[in-house]
Amino acid sequence: METSVFLTGTALTGTTLVQTNTMFGGYTGGMQVAVIDSSGTILYLSRPRRWGVDGKAFGPGRRNVQWGLGDDTENVPQSVADQAKALVIANYWDPKVNIVAVVIAVGKAIWEAFLSESNSGVSIRPMPEETQLQLASRR
Repeated sequence: METSVFLTGTALTGTTLVQTNTMFGGYTGGMQVAVIDSSGTILYLSRPRRWGVDGKAFGPGRRNVQWGLGDDTENVPQSVADQAKALVIANYWDPKVNIVAVVIAVGKAIWEAFLSESNSGVSIRPMPEETQLQLASRR
């Protein structure tokens, strides 16, 4: 992602290029802007924005978004605009699905199943070798 941002009067606007280089894996990213004063204090944080693109097999794999216009207007307070010395842009990966949370949930479910099996006196046994050989020969 690449973002250009402008503070014109009190209007916070910009353009963000969202892109992926993969054929099938899309990309979803987020962006937020901090308005900073001369001492480095954050005076204002824009609302987070989020955009995505599909992989190149499904389209161009890139998108240029103009934001802060029309229905997406964002104005900082006049006092913030008067003290603003810098705009700091944060572009970040913002997936639609929290992969880490999914992996943790799956791991927890497997662990709980394992504990309930071991507490019930039922043992988990490996697949018999002849079944493994039969499955391998079908491939």
